[in-house]
Amino acid sequence: MKVRDFAHYQAALARIARDPVISQGKRRDALRALNREVALAMDADFVGFWVYDDERKQVVSEANFERLQNAWSDGAVLKEIDAPTYFSVLKEERVLAVEDCFTSPVTAEFKESYCVPHNIRSLVDVPILFDGEIVGIICCEIVGEQRRWTSEDKFFALIAADFMGRILESDQRRHLASLLEQENLRMGETQLKALLTALPLPIAMIDRESRYMAMSDAWLQQYTFTVPDPFGVAVWDAHDHYQQTWKDRIMRCQAGERLGLDEEYVQLEPGSHVWISWQVVPWHNLQGDIGGVVIACEDITYRKESEAKLSQTAKLTALGEMAGGIAHEINNPLSIMKGFIDLMQKNVSRGQVDLTLFSQYLERSANTIQRISRIVQAMKRVSRDSSQDPMISHGLNSIVDEVLDVVKEKFHDNGVRLDVVRLATEVRVQCRPVEISQVMLNLLTNAFHAVEQKPGGWVRLSVTTVAGRACLVVTDSGPGIAKDIREKIFQPFFTTKDIGKGTGLGLSISRKILENHNGKLLLDESAKETTFIAELPLV
Repeated sequence: MKVRDFAHYQAALARIARDPVISQGKRRDALRALNREVALAMDADFVGFWVYDDERKQVVSEANFERLQNAWSDGAVLKEIDAPTYFSVLKEERVLAVEDCFTSPVTAEFKESYCVPHNIRSLVDVPILFDGEIVGIICCEIVGEQRRWTSEDKFFALIAADFMGRILESDQRRHLASLLEQENLRMGETQLKALLTALPLPIAMIDRESRYMAMSDAWLQQYTFTVPDPFGVAVWDAHDHYQQTWKDRIMRCQAGERLGLDEEYVQLEPGSHVWISWQVVPWHNLQGDIGGVVIACEDITYRKESEAKLSQTAKLTALGEMAGGIAHEINNPLSIMKGFIDLMQKNVSRGQVDLTLFSQYLERSANTIQRISRIVQAMKRVSRDSSQDPMISHGLNSIVDEVLDVVKEKFHDNGVRLDVVRLATEVRVQCRPVEISQVMLNLLTNAFHAVEQKPGGWVRLSVTTVAGRACLVVTDSGPGIAKDIREKIFQPFFTTKDIGKGTGLGLSISRKILENHNGKLLLDESAKETTFIAELPLV
């Protein structure tokens, strides 16, 4: 059986994220491909998706994968009325892990009808949420023997459920987009209004004067209005805090443009911000003229929060790879300090107190304690979640020193030379210092892995300024990056490292961090050695 640790599951997630069938394929093909990957990653005998029917009284299996037979099946049914305990637990728990289906009260209701005939001994089930409601379940089952589920198993199953939710979301979007395209061509205004009202996503239809004509129930629930009845009222008059940006977008679409963003952080009302994915497109009447626009918005705050947690996981992974050097850095000085203390204790017991010698011992011990304290404080600062920190003016050299406290012993212990070229005078940038530390840590970690097996390997970190911008330049003596993958290295989950040495997230997260700082991260393709440049505007 494979070792199912964090690195194993990160590699599986990378495969899933890069699989075009899962990310872009039709529902049936995507579900089958995902369930197969989950089964292989978890060493599960059965992995299936169970979806609620329209009446929400039962779940029906879809794209169930049997690993040993490499086969799929559909159509099995489990009614809520037959398993009330199981469904009640699923509605309360984010992950349901059962180690023995033959004795667990949660599976007792279908033990004789399902578990015993199929010899299902252990399972992990995760509800799949859509707009806060359970729409289905991903179920991972083990045949023949009990499985002790680890936290890594449960976390991977949870992420797999989120991927399945994205498949369902994409399928619904394609379906709705197809409906809108068809209806724009052949339906009249009244029919289109009726369609929009019934859609499960926040969608609104406005006329040429930007007055509300129709809206879905989800739109009514998501937004607040200043008038009792918004129908027939201009959009910017129907809300308290309507932004000019949105008015401009609507007017552009009234002129024929199609606009949209996959993600944007917006303020719904004072003190309330959410992430949304939106589109604004013109709709046409039967004569082919633009009759107004349709606005579709989806709250993706939960997805963004999940991505932020994954970003923090990637940072901690890079930090953990350097932690071995820190342990060495702390343990050796502690041994020396203990030796000093033992010597002083022996001299005291013999009545031999040399104050000059004792003073030297104490001074060297105090310096060592300060060194250890700096390392521990640097680790605490770099490892915490800083996504909500305010931007502040901060010195760049001090950030460099803090990161070097974390990484330099790892380089030294593995025979990798680390050269650092600082600016003679401190320069300041407007930033979240912990996030810039994360960027430096990711770049140095990548450079270290590129040269650690190469005799005489070296890495150079240079800090320069060019045309009002600060540049952090990381260069290594490694084999370089092949031309055919240079365009891919900034893609999420893309990695050339061995399993256990990378998540494929470091460069994509680092680029996003710098873009949020009005900076950029690029590969210097003109340099002889592998060189990454992180740019930030100076204060």
